[in-house]
Amino acid sequence: MERVPCRPRSHNFPQTKFGVKSLRFNPSWFNKYDWLEYSIDKEAAFCLVCYLFKNKDDHVEDPFVKNGFKGWNRRIGLDKHVGKFNSVYNQAREKYDALNKPKASIQNIFDYSKKEDMNKY
Repeated sequence: MERVPCRPRSHNFPQTKFGVKSLRFNPSWFNKYDWLEYSIDKEAAFCLVCYLFKNKDDHVEDPFVKNGFKGWNRRIGLDKHVGKFNSVYNQAREKYDALNKPKASIQNIFDYSKKEDMNKY
């Protein structure tokens, strides 16, 4: 948990040709996605949360965990990675937050409420 995402903002991100356009990773995405990190060695984006808390079977084909995301022409892929409420990312995020902020975990909130109710009783 002491590891922070690798975010080389001043790196000269290489361009990739997509049809007639040449696109590259945009470091401003770090501002929107707190889980996003970038590997200079692989020239690809990864998800720190899923990397740390993935279930072995959950991320078999997820580029943000396995080989890295390089679809600079499909920025929507960043939003798709997060997914809906019970997505693989959100399950990993819950574990990440529970360890990072133990007092904010759902279990801790339930335990606190239970103790408070018992005291009132």
